[in-house]
Amino acid sequence: MGIEKASALVTALPKDTDNVFVVLSARELNKDMRIVSCCTLDSSESKLKIAGANTVIMPDKVGGARMAGFIINHNVNRFIDRVSLRDGGEAYLTEYHVGELPNTDSPKKIGRILDALETNCKVVGTM
Repeated sequence: MGIEKASALVTALPKDTDNVFVVLSARELNKDMRIVSCCTLDSSESKLKIAGANTVIMPDKVGGARMAGFIINHNVNRFIDRVSLRDGGEAYLTEYHVGELPNTDSPKKIGRILDALETNCKVVGTM
């Protein structure tokens, strides 16, 4: 298939400089693919975005935030662990935007809209 036709790339090399180089090279070959990269230094995040990464993850920050979350809001973090099914099961989280919902003449409750979409999902929250 090749990088030119790839829809996405994840780069998680140990050195931030290597991730920047891979993102820069990949973006040059494919302007449309989604690129997710990781980094360890705060200063590398902006460089990865400039190089072409759509999303930059800092695993140490994410891990630290999750650990703090267990102290601050234990039940929410237990829910997140359960949804991620660390036992090898499968779960999918999907976001629906208003424009993607079935067109109706009258307002409906979110449960009825999801029924119309023929999903087997549970509503976790609305905004």
